[in-house]
Amino acid sequence: NENCILYVYDASNMDSFNSLKLWKESFKDIISSNCLEYYVGNKLDLERKVVVDETTLKNTTKSLKCEYFQVSAQQNKGLEEMMITLANKYYSSYCDFLLLSKSLS
Repeated sequence: NENCILYVYDASNMDSFNSLKLWKESFKDIISSNCLEYYVGNKLDLERKVVVDETTLKNTTKSLKCEYFQVSAQQNKGLEEMMITLANKYYSSYCDFLLLSKSLS
């Protein structure tokens, strides 16, 4: 059972970003409605080469009902924040599941 999907793209490559819509579409019939989905833009260390602007990212993720993170794996930027956010959301979701299970028993 899936709990979270990270759609990772190269922020310096618009084709990489655009292909995520196809990936998301390909998963739609096999993931649960409570699965957490995130776009993760990597390679922000290549500042001058980044082609996916924040407005495009916000509009796309909003229309696809996803959240997003922007990171640089090479410079270790944004990774800790992303992992803490994911852990907190997963924990919250798990607690909700436990409460629901308890109320049904």
